[in-house]
Amino acid sequence: MLRALILLALTCLLGPAFADERAQTQQQLDATRQDIAELKKKLGALQEEKSGVQKDLRGTETDIGKLEKQVEELQKELKKTEGELERVDTEKKKLQSARTEQQRLIAIQARSAYQNNGREEYLKLLLNQQNPEKFARTLTYYDYLSKARLAQLRSFNETLRQLANVEKDIAQQQAQLLVQQGTLDAQRQELEKTRAERQEILAKLNGNLKTNDQKLAAREQEQAELGKVLKTIEETLARQAREAEEARQRALAEQEAEKKR
Repeated sequence: MLRALILLALTCLLGPAFADERAQTQQQLDATRQDIAELKKKLGALQEEKSGVQKDLRGTETDIGKLEKQVEELQKELKKTEGELERVDTEKKKLQSARTEQQRLIAIQARSAYQNNGREEYLKLLLNQQNPEKFARTLTYYDYLSKARLAQLRSFNETLRQLANVEKDIAQQQAQLLVQQGTLDAQRQELEKTRAERQEILAKLNGNLKTNDQKLAAREQEQAELGKVLKTIEETLARQAREAEEARQRALAEQEAEKKR
């Protein structure tokens, strides 16, 4: 009977201490669960923000790709116009050289006509009408040559005028392409700036996600440990209560036995 009473007394003494420890552990466990819930909520918001930034970043990358294609096409057009300008300039130089040569030949022809059939000879032939057939052939020949060369010169000048217009149009087109290229370059620089900013934001979000993931893992580990401690305390309290009840029952039984004796 004495043993049962001692066990019962110890249970009564240790019970409150274990009960306080259980209350403290339960309080810590509740706080840990609340922290975990808040961390999960924060992680969800961060993940959602990250998804939005990633979507925006993909859109920016797509826009940059489109601009690069446009710039590439413009560069091809510029290269084409440069080739056209070179071709037109080469053709113009050839025509200018040919026109100069025709002008030189006309000058030679005029000097030759004057030297071979000087004004006096011309007047003499005209007044005396000596050898009128030769005179007529000579006039007709030089007149033909002059008209042919002048017609060729007019053709050269017209071609040069057309080439100058074509050259002007090509130059204007090239200037417009350069303006467009400048605009696209400015847009691309702005998009690249935006991409860099979004990449920086994404890097920060990834850092925050990693940090909070680590915090969550730590708090979940703490929750698991506190759960084990609480379970141990509750098992201990249950065992003590059971043992105390058994001791009380034995004590009562022994008291009844003593009374009967």
